[in-house]
Amino acid sequence: MNRLRAILYGTYTLLIILLCISAMKMCSAPTPNNRDVSIEIPDTMVLRKARTIGHSGKLKVTLLWDCHCDFDLHIKQPNGSEINYKKKRDDATGGALDSDNTHGGPNSGENITWQDPPRGRYKITVKYYTSNGDHGGPFSVIVQQEGQQHKMYRSQLTYPKETVFIGHINVQ
Repeated sequence: MNRLRAILYGTYTLLIILLCISAMKMCSAPTPNNRDVSIEIPDTMVLRKARTIGHSGKLKVTLLWDCHCDFDLHIKQPNGSEINYKKKRDDATGGALDSDNTHGGPNSGENITWQDPPRGRYKITVKYYTSNGDHGGPFSVIVQQEGQQHKMYRSQLTYPKETVFIGHINVQ
């Protein structure tokens, strides 16, 4: 009887440990593949704010945020080259990161623009580079493409080195 009781207690303890480990995995931070991103038509105030960041062109992608963090806009172009804080200009496509904010705070923004973007598919991601006092926060990405309705993507970043896939832009 005592042996059976010991086996049951051991099994019960093992089950509790396994349930706790399982619960911790479910509560872990989201990966870039399961982060929610909403798509909206930007209101006038957001568009006005996006227009004040960087230059304009036939394709303009602007990242806006307010927390004291360094968020980085990354765009992979149809030619495979990526424009970001490490490579601010691509002479082959004319794309350029013309506004790079590294401290964050109210009305922060980054901007990548093309005067005459090459045809193809562009991949947008946003990365949380480092905290400057805050622990992440929400952001918006506004896409202004000539001949298209403007789009706004909203999501959030919560920890340094996190990446959120925003979406693709197709240039015809």
